[in-house]
Amino acid sequence: MTGASGFIGKNLQIHLSGLNNVQLFTIAHQDSFETLPTQIEFDFILHFAGVNRSDDNKDFEIGNSGYTELLIKYAESKRTRPQFIFTSSIHSESGTAYGASKLTCENLISEYSRRSKNHATILRLPNIYGKWARPNHNSVVATFASRIINGQQVELFNQDVPIPFIYIDDLCSILLKALSGSDQIESLDELTHFLTPGQILERFNYFNKCNDMGLNPSIMTKAESNLLSTFLSYLPNSDWKYTTTSISDSRGEFTEIVKIDQGSQTSLIKINPNSVRGKHLHNSKIEKFYVIYGDVKFTFRNIFNSEEHQMTSNGDSDSLILGIPGWWHSIENIGNSEALILVWANEPFDSMKPDTFKWKW
Repeated sequence: MTGASGFIGKNLQIHLSGLNNVQLFTIAHQDSFETLPTQIEFDFILHFAGVNRSDDNKDFEIGNSGYTELLIKYAESKRTRPQFIFTSSIHSESGTAYGASKLTCENLISEYSRRSKNHATILRLPNIYGKWARPNHNSVVATFASRIINGQQVELFNQDVPIPFIYIDDLCSILLKALSGSDQIESLDELTHFLTPGQILERFNYFNKCNDMGLNPSIMTKAESNLLSTFLSYLPNSDWKYTTTSISDSRGEFTEIVKIDQGSQTSLIKINPNSVRGKHLHNSKIEKFYVIYGDVKFTFRNIFNSEEHQMTSNGDSDSLILGIPGWWHSIENIGNSEALILVWANEPFDSMKPDTFKWKW
């Protein structure tokens, strides 16, 4: 693998580590070809190294086409000619110096493939985003994420112009298929989605606001989930720890753990022995209870008749108790030690609209 210390190289190495039958030799762009082993045969050369930004066009010739020529000479020195998997660019036919150097690389690899009678995979990539891309280099996603997290100004150019993107893990899945020898490699078009700079900035500002408020953002699509994963990868470790909100009284303690903006909430309830929590009902709120440890009795009552249901659960049980809207319920610790209960609700607690009604019998 060339370019092993780069964005794509580092991510693919993680995916390859999950395979049992792969031995990988890596070379960074700055490493000399003299470091390449002469006695080892390779099945594939993953060619990710290259120069994509420079003020001097000679850098593209040396770092892209020149580097590829040297790599092909090395491949032709092997007893068994390895297959090439090369990450090119959608800009290869753009007429720019960078694009021209990538097109030259494509042609060199295609000619090597014909000479060696070996298959070659050439992927013309759009913009790739995900963890470990370099901010302020060639990724607008990484740049926006880093700047917003660090409170820096973000400059927008062509904010409404759609940009084609592929998420790094989707690209890695394509590369793994190529390594498996599959000829049924998915079209990159199927994995490509379009985002405008304005959309990226709006999402990242929203993620940052939620992070400041201790909320999980509301995520509606896989693309949004990928953007959130990317955004969080640039958080400094000082922001990896949150302060939870807890309310304590004689019965025990209630702690909000995870709150999703306009979504669900996960909390922990600690109940002291011989204490009861709840004794209320909800009109619309749905709850699910899981007893982590302790002996707990759940009581549900119909407020308009004498119908009553009781259920017990403890830390040795796999039971998940569902709280039905409109049913009065109580949670009683019937054991001799503290009980701990995990609670999921379909909406975060809102003190202005608690949807919680006490009921006296």
